Amino acid sequence: MKQEHCPSPSSEGESFFETESVGVVTSIDEVKSGKGMKYRLVINEVSFCTLKRRELKASGLKVGEAVTQQKLSELIHGPLYQRGRAYALHLLDSRPMTSEQIRKKLTDHSYPSEASELIIEDLTSSGILNDKEYATSYLLTYLGRESERRIRMKLMTKGVSKTVIDEAFSSYKELMQDPMDDTAEEDSDENSVIRKGEAEALQKAFIRYSKNTDFSDRASRDSLIRKLLYRGFQYSDILSLIEKKKED
Repeated sequence: MKQEHCPSPSSEGESFFETESVGVVTSIDEVKSGKGMKYRLVINEVSFCTLKRRELKASGLKVGEAVTQQKLSELIHGPLYQRGRAYALHLLDSRPMTSEQIRKKLTDHSYPSEASELIIEDLTSSGILNDKEYATSYLLTYLGRESERRIRMKLMTKGVSKTVIDEAFSSYKELMQDPMDDTAEEDSDENSVIRKGEAEALQKAFIRYSKNTDFSDRASRDSLIRKLLYRGFQYSDILSLIEKKKED
């Protein structure tokens, strides 16, 4: 049976935060990684993080010993923050990512949630990580090819909030407005720019997927409709294009 080490009563001048035990090191397990050996730190039978050899040695943590909140805080704000931030920057150098995507990558690499949130907060406040810019850039790339509905769905699966997505669409409309067009301010339809982009996207998709469609055959038409609905286009818009095609 494992014995737990009980911390001695705090001496005068030491804070409760520094001496209060939050658990015991249950085990320190070797974990093979692509860049050498790491060590999984398990506290109260729950995996807390993985540490490099030098980080583990510097922490002074050993199996069976009590862990204080201060010690965990030192790990989170020290080596885990520094290494995790460098890893996040490496990911962002290779391609744009959302806050949620970075959070998932950090979690997958055994960073505790406290360290992950600290890293994300830092990168967001410095402007390196910006979900609105990501969403706006995504719109500029895909709105001419996919519907607004499908783009919204994809952004949400990437962890972008509905509020941020709405803001990105507003920014997109401002970017696409012609500053020399005096009628732009009089346009009562605030979604006209987006609808124009959707119409162009539907037209391109319609041409692509209708090449082998027999418009006189209902089954063939229904197959085309399903393909376009799956890509987020409105049923009424699809029918309108089909009717025009049948008239030609």
